[in-house]
Amino acid sequence: MKRLILILLLSPALLGSRTFETIDLILDLARSREAVRELARAVDLGSVPSIAPAPGRISSRFGSRVHPVWRCRSFHSGLDIANAEGTPVCAVGGGVVVFAGGGRRYSGYGNVVVIEHSPRVRTMVAHLGAVFVAEGDRVRRGDVVGTMGSTGISTGPHVHYEIIVEGIHVDPEAWIL
Repeated sequence: MKRLILILLLSPALLGSRTFETIDLILDLARSREAVRELARAVDLGSVPSIAPAPGRISSRFGSRVHPVWRCRSFHSGLDIANAEGTPVCAVGGGVVVFAGGGRRYSGYGNVVVIEHSPRVRTMVAHLGAVFVAEGDRVRRGDVVGTMGSTGISTGPHVHYEIIVEGIHVDPEAWIL
């Protein structure tokens, strides 16, 4: 049943006609590894964000934390993976690059790449040392989009990784198969 619901909800022709109840269902399902596996079996595997963007040590998880720079409790909307400066950072699933670069748009994040995997699912990697893609580029899972860095508000080389479903941040660790 869940598989059928996911197939129907992720069909591009039906994306605009979902109700708040079905959006809540998707968000509930997206919080578990089993739901992500179900999702990956139900749709094009290449576009589902299901790998880590880079190798390394998880230095900060999704959720409430004490900010390493500001030293106050805040919500961390992604997953931080630390490794050496210059470590390749990959696309976690196929899609279209909708933003690449730095500047005020993603203030504090330094160099950023945002990929749209479907009209309702986007991923972002941030604090990149270098960006190798441009807006409008099509990428596949595993394509190198940049390198690990320490740009923006950062305490050392790492990649900040976010998944945004329907405009809401979800735990990226649950999506890594």
